[in-house]
Amino acid sequence: MENVNVYGKIGEQTNLLGGGAAFRIDRQCGLISTNLHGKYTEQVLRGNVFGVCNQAAVATTAALATTWTGLGIVNPANSQFNLSILQFSFAQTVAGSADGAIGLMVADTTGLASTVAIYNRLLGGRGSIALADDGATIGTPVLVGIYGSIGTLAVTGYGVENTPPVQIDGSIIVPPGRSLLTYTTKATTAALIFGIVFEEIPI
Repeated sequence: MENVNVYGKIGEQTNLLGGGAAFRIDRQCGLISTNLHGKYTEQVLRGNVFGVCNQAAVATTAALATTWTGLGIVNPANSQFNLSILQFSFAQTVAGSADGAIGLMVADTTGLASTVAIYNRLLGGRGSIALADDGATIGTPVLVGIYGSIGTLAVTGYGVENTPPVQIDGSIIVPPGRSLLTYTTKATTAALIFGIVFEEIPI
């Protein structure tokens, strides 16, 4: 293995166009840098980032019920890719029939199929190796995160609300043969729309 030495400086630097410069570091030797573009731009331009959304509000099943409905992505067992989850989003469109938490759960691929279109975030890019579904009889799921809630008040009572996506930023990886599915504590009527953004990473 070849050793490489790098050189860093603490504090502001004046770098001339075309000239060499040391890396800028902090007092704990951490590298200081800035982004040229948005944090996902490079992978989107490479065609590796995908998104999926319910195209209409969906009813959801209670908690860890295997008669599941909502939104989920499936990584086929033979895919040769890991799915790195970047964002999870949701919005309440009408008064919920029950209040409770909204989250994500994991399962195997039992019963899941391709019923919802996945799109490349580089518009017109290649298709995804993953599948997306909005309802199936699934294998036993396990809850992995809670990210919000649903209420029984009419949405007109809340006023206009911004619902920014939850930044998962790769802290959940879906390997081949596994799925990631939406979760609500209680069963609801068609009041929620979900969205998931993920990156495909070759194994």
